[in-house]
Amino acid sequence: MAPEQEGSAFIPDANQMWREILCVVEERVVAADNTMAWNGKRLQLPESRLRPHFVKAQVRVHEYPDGTCAVFLGPHRLADYDAAGTLLVPSARNPGAVLGAVKDKPCRARLRASLTAPARDASSAAQAGTRKRPPSRTRKQAKPTQTDAA
Repeated sequence: MAPEQEGSAFIPDANQMWREILCVVEERVVAADNTMAWNGKRLQLPESRLRPHFVKAQVRVHEYPDGTCAVFLGPHRLADYDAAGTLLVPSARNPGAVLGAVKDKPCRARLRASLTAPARDASSAAQAGTRKRPPSRTRKQAKPTQTDAA
């Protein structure tokens, strides 16, 4: 039977997800000195913007077919190491990459305007402190006395 269309049905794997499918995944607990054991070596976890340290955190080590490994905390990729256990510097293409299609948390510096709050007019004068209410709104109204009513 002949195929309906010409060409190949295979598509290239630009993100190299085959590496994640063929890797060996092990869980490790980070020691008090921010290191973890892997293949008889102690791997030092680098500084991260996620947490100040990873002591007692349970991380996943993905060992790839070429002998390299990567350390993950949840979907976040913390570090990459070569077969000798040397830390590999991340490429500038995707720093702070996360596993799969999970996106990293947005940077707090890039706050967006609220969709429900009214826009502020930049021409209005800036005010420091609070405005005082007029006295008529803060004082209790005096009850009319019998002498006033007569």
